[in-house]
Amino acid sequence: MDKDFWDKVIDTNLGGVWRCTKHVLPYMEGQRSGHIISTLGGSQPDSIGSTAYVVSKDAIRTFTRFVAGEEKEHNVCVVSIGPGATIATEDAPEEARARMPGVDVVGNRYVLAADAPMELSGQMLTVEDGKIVGRG
Repeated sequence: MDKDFWDKVIDTNLGGVWRCTKHVLPYMEGQRSGHIISTLGGSQPDSIGSTAYVVSKDAIRTFTRFVAGEEKEHNVCVVSIGPGATIATEDAPEEARARMPGVDVVGNRYVLAADAPMELSGQMLTVEDGKIVGRG
């Protein structure tokens, strides 16, 4: 794997979550409420570039857990959730769009995550039977 590729994936996934969190926290702390929802995902271990992607998503899980602990006193709920399936976005190659579901499979899981109670802060969430649940 090329170092530039590694850096780009880590900076996009983990760095993007860090930057967004850094800039939104002062507002949420000031109003003593808010939800930060990070997106997780998976990858096949034999796919090209999957190591950087999976490492960045695992790092987001850890980031979520620790930021949640730091922000508990400010009543800011910090969670992570995946889309529920490997999806092809609108700009994915045609081959990928033909074999994978589109973004419509995501449903309302992010809307549900935005209403997650503080008891779930720091956890990875999933949707079961139309309800949001923590997976630790």
